[in-house]
Amino acid sequence: MIAALLLRQWRHLRWTLGGLALGLVGFEVLLVHLGAAFEAGPGIEQFLEALPDFIHDLVAHQIHAASFPAMVAFGFMHPAMLSGCLAAMVLLGTQPAGERESGVLELLLARPLPRATYLHASLVALGLTALLLPWCVLAGAAIGLSLVEVAGELPWTAYLPCTLLLTALMLAVGGFALWMGTLVRRRGTAIARTLALLLSTYVLDTLAEFSSLLGPLRWLSPFQYFHPIPAAVDPPVAWGEPAVLLLLAALTTTAAHRRFRRMDI
Repeated sequence: MIAALLLRQWRHLRWTLGGLALGLVGFEVLLVHLGAAFEAGPGIEQFLEALPDFIHDLVAHQIHAASFPAMVAFGFMHPAMLSGCLAAMVLLGTQPAGERESGVLELLLARPLPRATYLHASLVALGLTALLLPWCVLAGAAIGLSLVEVAGELPWTAYLPCTLLLTALMLAVGGFALWMGTLVRRRGTAIARTLALLLSTYVLDTLAEFSSLLGPLRWLSPFQYFHPIPAAVDPPVAWGEPAVLLLLAALTTTAAHRRFRRMDI
């Protein structure tokens, strides 16, 4: 039963997820080639030094270490990459809210289908997507690294912690989206609230790098626990960061499960 529900959920987004997966692979390959081109020329560090101070500080906050391995790891946290991966989790997480709004959920639960089974199918869809898309980025990094030769490059296995971090972040976002979808009756409202939270916490994490006033609030942002570049280029990995994200995913998923069991369809 869960498999049938899972296929049904993925069928609605198969073209979106398929195109996104291919796009993630291609974008990471392109990013690796750009990093190799900069490294073969003046070098990434000299390129950053030529930027205006404000842009340099902002980019340096994102890249941390001006090197080719850092450029490869940057693909796991590039705003375009993150937007695509997190948007997929928001769409999947709020799908029950959309089916509730359209009346499809009421029809499904009118059959001998336990509510828990329906929700478990949504959780499996979120989990598999959170595994698939980061591995697409890793596949792009592996393909790109096999096509270039740069001094000091790391093996593709060095970016496995980046994959884990991105998976943990996606699970946290998916859990929150699922929870938000059980709190409201309209999918658009659930998506808007989830995106508003993601954008505000992302801005908070970015601005806290430059403001001592916002520094104490930085722990509220899930992006505070998402640092793929140090995980790849500056081991050992801080395993506490993915642990916090996975704990957040577990708490929001539990809240969604409790709410879904009791809510009126």
